[in-house]
Amino acid sequence: MFRACAEVATSALDADRRTAVVLTDPGPAPDFAEAAARHPTRVIEVSAHRRLAIGVAHGMALTGLRPVVHATTPFLDRRPHQELALLGRRGSAAVVVGPSAPGDLALLDALPGWTVQLPGHPAEAAGLLAAALRGDGPVYLGLSAPTSP
Repeated sequence: MFRACAEVATSALDADRRTAVVLTDPGPAPDFAEAAARHPTRVIEVSAHRRLAIGVAHGMALTGLRPVVHATTPFLDRRPHQELALLGRRGSAAVVVGPSAPGDLALLDALPGWTVQLPGHPAEAAGLLAAALRGDGPVYLGLSAPTSP
């Protein structure tokens, strides 16, 4: 599923100057190597600094960009829960994508302003990400497994 979302995000980077990608895990970086070379100011790797990733995405969204944050979501949502709550309350246009677990879905679904989605297969994940990038509100796209094609 991640590869399908990486392809959609890469296409969006090429087609829409508002799209940006913030990576928190070194593993996905190779999927974005070419995109990062073409768009070095809109593909940002922050290593395992998930709070920083949310802050960077928030700042990008406030300047009119549509950031996609890739992170292992259970690590993402429990640490910077307050920052995610602020994103939703302020109507930021961030899209958060990554491997998911039931606990993070429940936490994010409880936050006002968020659209929470859990696709069942790669094509659905790609379609939901493409739709999220065209939207304006914060979207949480939980992927079922980090190793799914």
